[in-house]
Amino acid sequence: MAGEMAGGTAGTMAGTPGNGRAAGLAPVPGGAVPAASPASPAVLVVEDSRQDGSALTEALSGAGFAVAWATSAAAALQLSRERRFAAITLDLLLPDRSGLELLADIRASGHNRETPVLVITVLGHPLPLEAYAVTDVLTKPVRGPAVLAALLHNGVAAPLARAAGPRPVIMVVDDEVQARLLIGSALESAGYEVAP
Repeated sequence: MAGEMAGGTAGTMAGTPGNGRAAGLAPVPGGAVPAASPASPAVLVVEDSRQDGSALTEALSGAGFAVAWATSAAAALQLSRERRFAAITLDLLLPDRSGLELLADIRASGHNRETPVLVITVLGHPLPLEAYAVTDVLTKPVRGPAVLAALLHNGVAAPLARAAGPRPVIMVVDDEVQARLLIGSALESAGYEVAP
């Protein structure tokens, strides 16, 4: 689905090798993306910057996510009403309206009322985001590993990380038993194995 909607573009990355196009805007660097399975969790990237959108799309598709990229609030709202996403990355400064206004609409109804949202912005933090149920805030320029770590921290594991074989083992060292148990539980729910 690629088309102009209210001054923005929306589209999906098919995830097939050689496709290399996201939202009809620009080739993904390298020209090819890993094949995303139809069952791969999808991430909605809401970003009007070609450079930032390409970087986010490349990092997410490289980790095995299916990616839909919208360059305007109108396009993002349409995509969010069409399907449930595993996560949404949201730029606050969009050409047609505020990212927070968009998020309020997404939270009001539809498939993504409880979807984890990572705000990615040049505005910095702290921002008054409590009312919007934002799960994390990253400051631009953001790197792929930071986005993947934030998603994992919020319970959205990358498909290729899940399929990569044995879980990474982490040893939790803390002199308080309760702290060790709490940290260990969080790590296990994020896909890590905790050493005894």
